[in-house]
Amino acid sequence: RGRTAGGQQTESRTYYVRLDPATGAPVGALGSFADDPGLVKHSPKPLITQVGTGTALFLFWHAGNQAQSSVYYKVGLPDQKNVGQYLWSLDQKLPVPDALAWQSDANPIDRSVTFGGNVKHAVDLVSTGSIHGRDTAETLLTRYLIQTPPGNAAITDPNVVTLALAPLPPVSQETLATGRATGSWVSRDAGWVVGSGANGALAPGDINGLIKVYRNHRVGNAFVGQLLNGQGGATVVTGPPQLGQFDPASGQVYYQSSLGGRLIVDPRSGTVRFPNVPPDPSDIIFVDYMPQIMRLNTDHDGTTIDRSVPLGVFAGAKLLQPHGATPPVGSNVYPTAFLDRSPNRRFLLNTPTGIAHNGANTGTPVDRLWVLFRKGDPSGRSSTLYYKAMRLAVQLPYPVNVNNLAGVSVLPHPVTGHPVGPYEVDWAQGRIYFTEADEGNVVDITYNGANTTLTYTIGWADEPVAAVSTDPNNPNSPPVFESTPEVLLPIDQVTNEGQVNAFKDPVLDKIWIFWTSTRSGTLDLYYETFAPNLYARAPNEAP
Repeated sequence: RGRTAGGQQTESRTYYVRLDPATGAPVGALGSFADDPGLVKHSPKPLITQVGTGTALFLFWHAGNQAQSSVYYKVGLPDQKNVGQYLWSLDQKLPVPDALAWQSDANPIDRSVTFGGNVKHAVDLVSTGSIHGRDTAETLLTRYLIQTPPGNAAITDPNVVTLALAPLPPVSQETLATGRATGSWVSRDAGWVVGSGANGALAPGDINGLIKVYRNHRVGNAFVGQLLNGQGGATVVTGPPQLGQFDPASGQVYYQSSLGGRLIVDPRSGTVRFPNVPPDPSDIIFVDYMPQIMRLNTDHDGTTIDRSVPLGVFAGAKLLQPHGATPPVGSNVYPTAFLDRSPNRRFLLNTPTGIAHNGANTGTPVDRLWVLFRKGDPSGRSSTLYYKAMRLAVQLPYPVNVNNLAGVSVLPHPVTGHPVGPYEVDWAQGRIYFTEADEGNVVDITYNGANTTLTYTIGWADEPVAAVSTDPNNPNSPPVFESTPEVLLPIDQVTNEGQVNAFKDPVLDKIWIFWTSTRSGTLDLYYETFAPNLYARAPNEAP
C-alpha cells in the first residue's frame, strides 16, 4: 500500500523467494511479479512439472469476487544467463469450459495422461466452481494439456508455454438420475463435448454427434436397449447418433427423438429433457458423453461396465444395478488436493497376496487422489471439513474368491483398449485398482471361474467403505461393500472450520492436515495427522 497526493492506493502483488532445500532458509532477494497491481489476487498455488526436455514452474491464483472470479496462471523457466533465476511469462487467464459460471481456489496436480493415443504432460486442476444450471458451489476437476512449440529444441521463452483445455476420458452408458424438473435427467459430470471444435464446440467438418442418449425399455419380461437420438430414427444402440442442432443463445443441443418430438440436451449442466414425448416411467435413461468437468462431490462407484453385452451369471448382482449419481448438498469450497504416488504397500502382502501383475513391484505407486474441502450446511450458519479418497478402479459384481486369486484375468479390450499396466486386486471389496497410466483404458475381466467376460472403462472411484451388507434372504450370500462420495473428517470440537491444506507424509503412510477454526473464540490454526483404513474386511476375517 502506497500513499499518493489523494490519499492511499492499494496494490496487490505476488512475492516469491527461493528456499535452501537443506535448511529452508531464504536464498537471495525477495522477488515480485511485474503484473497488474490493481488486480486483487487470492490463493496462489505453485506447481513444478516437466516441459519439453526441462522443468518449469507454474503459478495459479484466482481474482475477482466469488460470483465472477476466474483463475489465472503464469509460467517460469530457468534463466539461462542467470543461474538460480527464473524468467516469467505474462499473466494468462485460464481457459475454462462454457459450463463454468465461475471458478476459484485452484489446486494443480502434475499428471501424465494418454490423449489421442499418446502420453502427454498435463495439469489436473481441482477448484471451487459453479456450473450453469446447478446452483451450489462444488469441488470440480478440469484437465489441461501443456502446450509447447513443436520440435526438441530447448524452451527458453516462458510465454510460448500455454495450457489448453482437454476433455476427460469418455463416459460410456452412465445411468442418469431423475432431475428436479419434470421430464429431465441429469448426469454425474458436466461440460459435455459436443464436437471437435475449440473447447469441445461443433466444427464445420463434424458429421456424427458425440452424445448418445438411449433407454432401457421393458418389453414383456425383458429390458431392451433403444437409442433415442440415432441418425434416421434408428434405435440400435450401436448406431451413430445425430449431430444435433446447437443453439448458441441457450447453449443447448436439439435432436429428433425416436420417441417422437424433440430431445434436448444441455451439455453444460449435463441435463437431458423430453419436452414432447417422455420415456415410460419404468425406463432407465443412459448416456455416452465426454465430460470436461468431473464433479468431485458426487459419488463415483466404479460401476463403469459395458451393459450392451450380456452379463451372464452376474446379471442380477446388486452392485451392477443401474442407478444415477447422488447430487451434492451444501456449499463445497476451499479444496486442497494431491495425488499420492507413494509405493503401494498392499503388494507386500503374502496371504492373501495383493496380486501384483504386469511388471508391478514394491515400488508400484498407489496413485490415490486425496481431496479435502470445507462444507457448509444448507443454512449457511456453520461449516466443517470433509475428505474423499479416490483411485482408478473397476467394481466387480461380487468379491473375489480368495482361493482363486490367480484366476483373475485383466486384458485390454481388443478394439478400444491398450496394454494394461500394474493392478491390485482387492478381494474383499471386489475391486481392481490401477495406476494413472490406465485412466480411461477399456479392459476385459474374467474371475471366480465364471465364463462371462465383463468389459469396463477404468475411471476414478470413491475408496472409503460406508457400509457392508448381505442379502437378508440369503445369509450365505457374498457381502456387498458400498462406498460414499464424501466422509466427515474426524475433528474434536467442531465449531466453524475454515480453509484447509494437506500433504502426504514423505515417510509414513499418513497425511498431515492444517486448517483454520474459530473454536477458541478467535481465528487460529490447527493441525492433525490422519490415516484412515481404506480397506474393508469380510465379516469372517480376523481383525
